[in-house]
Amino acid sequence: ALSAHTAPAIMATTETKPQKKKNPNRLMVDEASNDDNSVVALNLATMEELQLFRGDTVLIKGKRRKDTVCIVLADESCDAGKVRMNKCIRKNLKVRLGDVISIHQWIEMT
Repeated sequence: ALSAHTAPAIMATTETKPQKKKNPNRLMVDEASNDDNSVVALNLATMEELQLFRGDTVLIKGKRRKDTVCIVLADESCDAGKVRMNKCIRKNLKVRLGDVISIHQWIEMT
């Protein structure tokens, strides 16, 4: 039988294993360095993981079923797992800095 003092220690060690990121499309919102309302910036490694290229059009989904379409640019100063967007895009998506959004490649239906 485990005592009350050893049980939390065992649980803590089982939960600290590094877990693989479940969904690479989910990124944290960060402040943009440019002021373009149609451009988001991603780290180059994140772009490769999502199979996106510079100039690709992406669909970004925010909160409360809000979404918008933007163009992707590479930004090495942007941390992996984050996306940089300006205030106008964040307002359209109803998100704030630090919120999580999902980003998907936009396939135009013509």
